Amino acid sequence: MTALAFEDLIVDLGGRRALDGVSAAIARGGFTAICGPNGAGKTTLLRAALGLVRPTSGQARLDGADPSSLAPQARASRAAYLPQERRVVWGVPALSVVALGALNVSPSEAEARARTALDQVGLATFADRGVFEMSGGERARVLLARLIVSGAPTLLLDEPVAGLDPDAQLLVLDHLRARAEAGATVVTTLHDLSLAGRYAERVLVLQRGRLASDGPPFEALDPRVLAEVFGLDGGWSQTPFGPVLSARRLR
Repeated sequence: MTALAFEDLIVDLGGRRALDGVSAAIARGGFTAICGPNGAGKTTLLRAALGLVRPTSGQARLDGADPSSLAPQARASRAAYLPQERRVVWGVPALSVVALGALNVSPSEAEARARTALDQVGLATFADRGVFEMSGGERARVLLARLIVSGAPTLLLDEPVAGLDPDAQLLVLDHLRARAEAGATVVTTLHDLSLAGRYAERVLVLQRGRLASDGPPFEALDPRVLAEVFGLDGGWSQTPFGPVLSARRLR
């Protein structure tokens, strides 16, 4: 059974077509990146996978089920979601925010998991600090830790490294790749194509709501796609630190 499936998915939002006939199946396990220009439909695809937007036609499936038909707890047991907006309403300690993500466990177990997750995102010493006292990047890592403690087999993340310092970006993506290697299904949108090439096993490229390319990173982001979708003249090279995209804007 696949973790996520989209079948000729069409979604209309606010009088415009956000997704236009997208079909793809994502198997359980592995690291998949969704890339594309602004407004290509990346966030809408993640939200459709969770039943947060309803298809105009076609369908999305989460572990074989219509996500909009699932009760909130049943959906949360299958997938955890980190939205692009990092707003936190209450200025409570980081430990309390993270522990909220641990479902169906005792308070002591939730706290233990929360401390472990904060350590994994490099914030072990921030457990008692209020989230309103943190920078935006630190708060983003707290919310990532909350996602981690959920224990859900599928993790959906919308630009999880946006606004983070370079070292924090690598820390977060290293951890997500480790989760994928341990059997979790990780699906994340990424604007940074070099990071997608370095971390993802598969890349879906969206353009104006359509699936423009799908495959291993260097095939999905080949020179033709870079030019036609992103307006870039470029290609990939291998370095001791991983693949690097060298590109310039097409005139």
